[in-house]
Amino acid sequence: MRQYIRITIIILSILVVTVSSDSAQFKKDSTCIGALTGIVRDSSHNYVMQSATLAVYRVKDSALVSYQLSNNFGEFNFKQLPVGTPLRIVASYIGYKNTVQKFIITAKTSKLDLKHLNMDREAEGENTGLEDVVVKSVPLYR
Repeated sequence: MRQYIRITIIILSILVVTVSSDSAQFKKDSTCIGALTGIVRDSSHNYVMQSATLAVYRVKDSALVSYQLSNNFGEFNFKQLPVGTPLRIVASYIGYKNTVQKFIITAKTSKLDLKHLNMDREAEGENTGLEDVVVKSVPLYR
């Protein structure tokens, strides 16, 4: 019975040491993490754009790094972005042209404030990509 308890304790000890060392290897280096902030605004009326979609991509391979919606005040705050990597932010909103801006977060500051990201309205009928659709069906009963 004592031997069974000893073996169980040894196995549990090995398991705890293995799990703790594995999790320590996956911790991110906090010196390589940056942040991006700003406010999304309408360029013609200067009001804030709440719930605008914002996505950050790597320039090199267009891989999505992070995305979010702007808050009620048009503000966005991306955390844990790679430092020293060329990135681009794309802001989109229904009825507006996509706004794209390239940036690099430097290791010195590790936080970049874009201030205002202005969005332009799409002109009436300009490249909406949709045409008239007519839906028809045969009556169920005759």
